[in-house]
Amino acid sequence: MTARKNLFALAAALTLASSAAFAGAHTAAKAATPAPAATPATDTAAMQLTISQVQAERQQIVAENLPLTAEQAPAFWKTYREYSNERAKLVQSEGQLMLEFINNFDDLSQEQAKSLLDDFLKVENSYLKLKKKYVSRYRKVLSETQTFLYFQIEAKMDDVLAYEMSQLIPLASPK
Repeated sequence: MTARKNLFALAAALTLASSAAFAGAHTAAKAATPAPAATPATDTAAMQLTISQVQAERQQIVAENLPLTAEQAPAFWKTYREYSNERAKLVQSEGQLMLEFINNFDDLSQEQAKSLLDDFLKVENSYLKLKKKYVSRYRKVLSETQTFLYFQIEAKMDDVLAYEMSQLIPLASPK
């Protein structure tokens, strides 16, 4: 069991590395140059590449930590791909909001702060709705304990990623 925990920790660290590189690059670029070198198009392209990398790593972590029978695997992975595709849209929205904040954190207006917070809360709510939508789908192909384990794995990956991102994204300056 210890080897399995270590493997999970290593896989989580790899997931963080790709996300950290993305967020760190934008923070470093903002600090190093007075005018942003990246355009919204390049920011979006970099974010999409990072999302794809993280999705592949997340899938590997799930595969290594969720035991499936030969009968369960095809239906599970089909559902997983559908869930991941819908989740990727939310990750993209959240990433766009993070980029907007990173590009404006040092002179964020009251209106921008309100809009960003409202939009972040909408994305969080959408994540919860998506999870609720897919619980019933996973229950059709997994046992209750497997479904619980799967959502635990997802939650742990989300928590680790959120913690790492919180270390990289600056705090807003109150006005």
